[in-house]
Amino acid sequence: MKIQSKILVAALAMTLPALALAAQPLAVRYDGHDMPMHQTVEVMQTAAGPVQVKTWTW
Repeated sequence: MKIQSKILVAALAMTLPALALAAQPLAVRYDGHDMPMHQTVEVMQTAAGPVQVKTWTW
């Protein structure tokens, strides 16, 4: 196996758990109740360039 293939396999193995976690909905426990969280991403243009603003609601 070439070194590039080993690096690719290692990178894939490291990203799979993150992808599995990202597929699950996030929830917050508040006052004994699980409440789903929702993320809103908005891209705003500023003088310095585009900025990503993330807002979490539950």
